[in-house]
Amino acid sequence: MIVSNSCDLQRLNSKTVISFVPIYPFRCLLQDIIKIVTKKLISQKKKHEREGRDYDVESVLCSKVAELIFSEANYARKYTFFISPLEEFDNIPSTAFIQDVRSINKEYKERLLEYRIVSLKSPWREKLGYMVGNLYNRVATYSPKTSSIKDWWKAAYEKEYREALHKIIAQSQ
Repeated sequence: MIVSNSCDLQRLNSKTVISFVPIYPFRCLLQDIIKIVTKKLISQKKKHEREGRDYDVESVLCSKVAELIFSEANYARKYTFFISPLEEFDNIPSTAFIQDVRSINKEYKERLLEYRIVSLKSPWREKLGYMVGNLYNRVATYSPKTSSIKDWWKAAYEKEYREALHKIIAQSQ
């Protein structure tokens, strides 16, 4: 993803280098989110069992991961840029780690334009520019509701969901 100037290759007339950040499938970030949640839930499940109380691991896992995805979709983290599901990315979300800035010579501009997959549209282009520039603000862009995320992440990443659920149940016994 281009992060030079206005995040637009067409407006690079005075620049000598093009700065960009790689885009990764959201699954890469989701794996980290699941690890964080799983670790917490294992200890919580053990505590509940010691106290003789039931603990609905499945519901809590789904909710906690959905909360973190919601946070990500609302640009709460200053070093990641959430890209909602796009047809160009097989209808799955992606993430750009905006602190991982790389640069290439401006001579590659035409090649980048030729192989460009998609362009950010307003207001996401401005949001990315602002985040890269100062890493703290939140422009009001659409983000899904937590209840929608629960169903979505569980279905879209069923394998990861099942593995995390199994791990929590197995390690807490």
